[in-house]
Amino acid sequence: CTNVNFVVCQLCALISAFWFRLFLHPSKTSPFIRHVVATLLGLYFALFCFGWYALHFLVQSGLTYGIMILTGVEHMHKYCLLVALTYLSLCQITRVYVFDYAMYSADFTGPMMVITQKITSLALSRILPHLPHWHRHHACRQSGELFPLTLILRVH
Repeated sequence: CTNVNFVVCQLCALISAFWFRLFLHPSKTSPFIRHVVATLLGLYFALFCFGWYALHFLVQSGLTYGIMILTGVEHMHKYCLLVALTYLSLCQITRVYVFDYAMYSADFTGPMMVITQKITSLALSRILPHLPHWHRHHACRQSGELFPLTLILRVH
């Protein structure tokens, strides 16, 4: 049943993409309205596919967004990674050991892994321009040089 929900959701997403492009074209609609419609549609699809487990997506995103707002830029990436991975781990442990793992249900922890990567990437992208050596490496990167390993190692 959950596989059918996922396939139906994917088909509805494709249809809604055409609808979104035709009726909410950027030249006709403000970005705020487009974002509100896309967010509500995404929440509906998540609820349709994963049921009330989709609320974990909102909790994880809300916690890390709060951290991004409340903490300083210099430690934001560390706290976001720690909270996102801890919450993901707790959800995975709960799903495996508390709920019946033998009975197949829609695994909501897979999309949470992607959300964890995106949250961590967002937090890192917020700190990189504030690093003193970022501008030198950023100029090298724009000239075609690969992302320097020294920059990756200095972030933590």
